[in-house]
Amino acid sequence: LTVISIICATLFGILIGFLGVVPNKIAKGVSGTVIYIFRGLPLIVLALFIYNGIPSLTGSKIPAFVAGVITLMLNEGAYIAAIVKGGIESVDSGQMEAAKSLGLPFGKAMRKVVLSQGIKIMIPSFINQFIITLKDT
Repeated sequence: LTVISIICATLFGILIGFLGVVPNKIAKGVSGTVIYIFRGLPLIVLALFIYNGIPSLTGSKIPAFVAGVITLMLNEGAYIAAIVKGGIESVDSGQMEAAKSLGLPFGKAMRKVVLSQGIKIMIPSFINQFIITLKDT
């Protein structure tokens, strides 16, 4: 359960975290809303909603393992998204400006310049979050 949840939460968190730093107000709004809701919601409330609430709405039962994976993925993924967003935003904005002045498009500048510096900042928080996911499981 822990391994599957960490993999799913990492993918979910990276996607939502990147949405928070793209130059699009709608994407930033979606990212901020997801992070705000799933970080603020207690894990037990989220688990009960997914295991009991969704089946009462849809009429189909969700297995406990799947409900656990979804619960941990949403909760821990929101924390990972905040880590990714914060790690990218912590890189000096002059780095992106320098990359753009060299003619790099946004995606390439993000991948080659900003992320290479931001990942070093994110790694300790990722490891801490993986340990918290193990404890939450």
